[in-house]
Amino acid sequence: MDDSTREGGNSPSFDNAAKHLSSTPQEYGTPSSWPIWLKRLVLFQVVSQVFLASWCAPAFIPAFLTMSAELDKSISAISYLVGTYALLLGFGVLFWNPLADRFGRRPVTILSMTIAVCASCGVASAHTYGNMMAGRVFQAFGVCGGVSLGIAYINDMYSPSERGRAVGIWTLGITIGPFLSPLIGGFIAYYTSYRWILWLCVILLGLLLLLQIACLPEAGSPPMKSIAIPALVDSAIANQRYLAPNIQGASILHSLARTYRAALLVPVWLVSMVFVVPYSYGIVSITNLFPVIYGECYGLDDRAQGLLYIPLLLGSLIAEVIAGRAGDWIVYRGFNSSITAQAREPWLERRLIVAHCGNALSIVGLLWFGVAADRNDHWAVLAVGTGVAACGVQTTTSVCYSYIVDCYPSSAKEVATVINLFRSLGSFIVLFYNQPLVSELGDGWGFGIQCFMIALFSFGGLCILSFYGRRIRSWQNEDWARGHASSPAVMEKDVHRASTPSVVLGPIAP
Repeated sequence: MDDSTREGGNSPSFDNAAKHLSSTPQEYGTPSSWPIWLKRLVLFQVVSQVFLASWCAPAFIPAFLTMSAELDKSISAISYLVGTYALLLGFGVLFWNPLADRFGRRPVTILSMTIAVCASCGVASAHTYGNMMAGRVFQAFGVCGGVSLGIAYINDMYSPSERGRAVGIWTLGITIGPFLSPLIGGFIAYYTSYRWILWLCVILLGLLLLLQIACLPEAGSPPMKSIAIPALVDSAIANQRYLAPNIQGASILHSLARTYRAALLVPVWLVSMVFVVPYSYGIVSITNLFPVIYGECYGLDDRAQGLLYIPLLLGSLIAEVIAGRAGDWIVYRGFNSSITAQAREPWLERRLIVAHCGNALSIVGLLWFGVAADRNDHWAVLAVGTGVAACGVQTTTSVCYSYIVDCYPSSAKEVATVINLFRSLGSFIVLFYNQPLVSELGDGWGFGIQCFMIALFSFGGLCILSFYGRRIRSWQNEDWARGHASSPAVMEKDVHRASTPSVVLGPIAP
């Protein structure tokens, strides 16, 4: 790859590490050699995709009380509009990903976003609970089309030494969307009507659809000529013949089989456990209880409830400034420009050190919020706890996605699909029992139990990955994930390397 097209000024040590994990051919015309401005434009679009997918889920939470009165439903029933959306956001990807492998990422993204815009119009104009629920189902089904494709674009465009920062920005879109939309939605509901929150979703999704039609290039999969949609940026790509490895004209059944094999990967299950539990309790559970705690107990209106999402937003931004770069530095710091270093393999599990800090912050923030609410402390005390929890969740999220993409770069889309599925399931399940749990046990004990679940599952998964992750990856390597068996010599070498103790205590062993 030409130096003029490489994003950022990476040191030789990072470049040597990148050679070990790169899964795409470094040829002129590949996504990795796109101009910097085009990479940033595509990154903006894929981040906007996950941002709006997260934005639409809780945008009307500050208006729960108003919607409950207008639709004649309980607050728990109104919360199912969020839970059902979250569930479809994970399962819908299983439909769109095989189509993207077969027909191309660009036409599938445009089609799915068109469905999302139309369904959002239905949600905004619905006047019954049933019609609104049906619209939310199709809205989630459409908007999820490009969610996991974003991680595939990032994997194709960036080298491993750059990928951590890019994935961190992508995960930031997942995290701050649920904070920023209620912040703005609270003011909209207070000064106009909650329906304008729903129409704002239509406007934002429509603008992103227009941008994708104009400026989202094809990459990774060969679209059928009959449905190929040219983009304005195609002239900036010298060679359109690049196809991602092992996905060249893949059939739908083959794509489903790749996702199924990704779901069998032990590291994917462990990473999902590490990430989903703090996310479900530290983000979904807290924000879903805002109308009950701040609205009913503290008597705050929609506008004030929206403002209380600012600490969550600030905590996520602070975490992202640190998490991505810290993880990249920890993983690749042992590399230099010597010939010996080129034969070394980065110890990917080192990145998980940052996730331990994130989990600790999540527990502290969640417990802080629960105890303060139970004691009826000032609302500002509760706000500090939510900011600390959000900082921890974003740190863990960024690290987990970067780690699993580094482990399986050629299957990045599939592993991201599985993790998003677990995230959706976790969010959906938590919404069914978090309000009764807190109501029965009180805020202190209710959130205390949630902190215990984070400590048990998230820290437990991190410990397993930290001590045995490399050995597990030597067994379930990329060839295994793609359905190709590794040779006995390679497997024996990987197992020997995974069991070498000198790597933990000193420099990375060759």
